[in-house]
Amino acid sequence: VLNINAHTEVKGGNIITAGSGALNYTSGTPKVSIYGSGSLGGGAGTLNFYDLTALDIGTLTLNSTTSVANTLEAGQKTWKLVGAYEPLSIGQNLIASSSTFKYEAVGNATVTPATYYNLDISPTSGSPTFLLGTTTGQTIRAQNNFTIGGAGNATIDANTYDPILDIDGGLTIGSGDTFSASNISAFNLGGNFTNNGAFTHNNGAITLDTTNTSNITSAGSMSFYNLTSTAAGKTILF
Repeated sequence: VLNINAHTEVKGGNIITAGSGALNYTSGTPKVSIYGSGSLGGGAGTLNFYDLTALDIGTLTLNSTTSVANTLEAGQKTWKLVGAYEPLSIGQNLIASSSTFKYEAVGNATVTPATYYNLDISPTSGSPTFLLGTTTGQTIRAQNNFTIGGAGNATIDANTYDPILDIDGGLTIGSGDTFSASNISAFNLGGNFTNNGAFTHNNGAITLDTTNTSNITSAGSMSFYNLTSTAAGKTILF
């Protein structure tokens, strides 16, 4: 076990764990700052941070379950989450900036509730199911786009924990992928709805809530239960 109890900077490198190796903090409020691209973890143990901060561009791959007790400052990085089950938990706050979070697990996983900038669910293989949220009463927001793609075939399940889903940009469902909407919770969309896979409405509603033009397209047949616009003068193209 590696204990980090003071501010630590990692400049263009990795923090590698193996076997049951873990990372912890045992006192204080230490911040770990990451520069450049790199990898964290790899072992079966959890990476436990108090604060975790990205300071520039690059790609950061989280190879182990990662828990941030306080604040994760994502910067401009692409964060790749490769673990199954619950690959990331954030205790207090995600400062998304212009980052992208890519959930790439090949096994079933949960998507932690947070306000993301870009949210991307792209399994590298297999046919995993990604549960949106970890329990009921949560909100998942994408300040830009929510994209479902990757080499695998993902099923996105918003109907188990029924989070409020708020996408300021567009939603893209990739070929071979499935989005199963909540039957009770709000689903707000600001941009385009692009379906190249399958969409299951579950008798739920989608609200188009900005004045931006929204293009609604599908590679095959698709049906909505309720589709509503709350923005006066909005243009919707089918």
